This record gives sequence, structure tokens and C-alpha cells, in this order.
Amino acid sequence: MIAPPDATRATLPLCDIEIDDARFRLGAPVPDQRLVDSIRRIGVLRPPVVLEGAPAALPVFGHGRLRALRELAVERAEVVRVRAVDPEWYLRAALDRHYRQALGPVARLRLVRLLRREFTMDERRIEPIARAELGVPDALAGDDAAASVLSLPPELLDYLDHRAIGYKTIRELVGLDPAAIALLAGWIGATDMRVNVFKEIVEMLGDLTTRPEVLRALSVETDPSMDRRACERAIHEAVFCARYPDYAASRERANNSLRALTVPGVEVVFPEFFEGNTVEVRIRLGRRDGASVLRERIGRIDDDALARLLELL
Repeated sequence: MIAPPDATRATLPLCDIEIDDARFRLGAPVPDQRLVDSIRRIGVLRPPVVLEGAPAALPVFGHGRLRALRELAVERAEVVRVRAVDPEWYLRAALDRHYRQALGPVARLRLVRLLRREFTMDERRIEPIARAELGVPDALAGDDAAASVLSLPPELLDYLDHRAIGYKTIRELVGLDPAAIALLAGWIGATDMRVNVFKEIVEMLGDLTTRPEVLRALSVETDPSMDRRACERAIHEAVFCARYPDYAASRERANNSLRALTVPGVEVVFPEFFEGNTVEVRIRLGRRDGASVLRERIGRIDDDALARLLELL
């Protein structure tokens, strides 16, 4: 990062820095554990930038580094100290972070809002930066639209940045019913959901916006001791069943029939999405098995369960 002309190096006690001040913060409020571990091993590579102030200095860049130092019980930190924050310098420094892929989608929205609110930058200057440099769509670049994203629960904001969720999904997310957003925030806190699963759930919750009674009834028990992938599957299954109740019921009937047809040496293959008009019945025979074993395994097939399965096609 290129320091502004009036910058000076200094070593300050952490208690003289208002570490939790969010005036210039772009990233997540809690430092990534990898950053904490890195600083524990090798120290801070880029000194944070702070704005001189009374009674305490304010972080400009390096909020996460300062929080990591505090978490590690470090008492003093080397910093770059400035007497004022020049808007053009701040913008160049922020864009440098963006080009190094250090700004997620939420951080980029915070930057656009900060240019507008903190630095009162002209809209004719902001618009091409938001669109061409930061990749923020016009539909989210406005102050009200950005505010709707930034008012999402902290768990969701951190997830969106950490997983670099696309703005298309973010637009769908802010359009959800508040009850759906609250559910999703709770689920994100229980499992580090995979991106594709998250997108599917957002889309299905969006389809349920016109069915508030279904959303109110939707709940998933998330046990802290539960495997994260198992928790993710349970959440996806619950939302899927709420969104596609008829399909989910048919799938459950198919699974019940398949369980009834599960016998040693016999495998029944049912098309996953009920496509086609055939069911495969595979009978396994060993080298020493003869026709009697074949007849015995065919005889163990549940005719009624097979008929019910065929009716679902």
C-alpha cells in the first residue's frame, strides 16, 4: 500500500487505538482465524494505517490485523499514522486490496457507500468505479439498495464475503421475507454451507415468499454436535420439502418401496427425478450360483412394492 505524503511510522499502545471503530472498515468485524495464526507465527507484514485522533486513533486500514493483535494479547503495534484521510488515496488503497482479491462483495458495497457518505464523492465519479472497477451492479450501487444488503444479519454478511457470493444471489437474498432471512442466518451459524447449496436454498426460499404460513412452520433442529455436512443436508431437505411438497411426498413413497425391495443379491434402480418409464432390477449371481439361486432371489422380490414403485413413474 502506498502511504499518503503526511504518513509517519509509529508504535502505539493498542489501548490508544479505537480498534472497534467501523468508520473506515470494509471487511468483516471478526478477524479470520488464519490471520490470527499467521500473526502469531510471523507477526504483522503490513502495518495498519490509523488516523490521528483524540482521545484515540481510528483504524483506516488493518482493522483485522489490530483485532488479531488484541486477541493475541499484544500490547503495542507498529502503525502508519496519518493526520487526515485523503479520499483519492483511500480509494486507490482500497482498489489495490480489491485487485489482490482481498475485498468480498459486501466489502465492495461498503466501499461504494463510504465514498458517497464519508467522502461525499461525486456520483459521476462513483458510478464508473462501482460498475467497472468493483463489479457492483447498478441495482445494488445506490445508497438505499446498498443499505438493504448491509442491514442483513452479521452472520450472513460474513458468509457472503468469506464465500464470495455473487451479486445475483445477494439480490435474491435481500428480497426474501424477513422470516426467511432470519432462518438462513441461524442456519449459516450452524454450518459453513457450501456455495451451491446456499444458492439453491436462497432460490427455494424466494419461491416461498408468497407462502408465509410455510415459512413460519419451517424449522430445522441444528445440534452443535451434529456433523456440518449432515446439518447442511437436513436444512436443504427441509427447505426442499417445503418448496416441493408433492415431489417430496412422491420421493418418500419411492424410498419406502425401495427399502421394501432391498434384499441380498437384488438391487432396484429407480430414476432419480422420476423420468422415463422403466425401473431396473439387477440380480447378482456368483460363479457358483445356479438357476435355483436366481429363482430364489426373484421370488424374494416384493411384488406389491415393485408395483407401487412403477406407479410413481
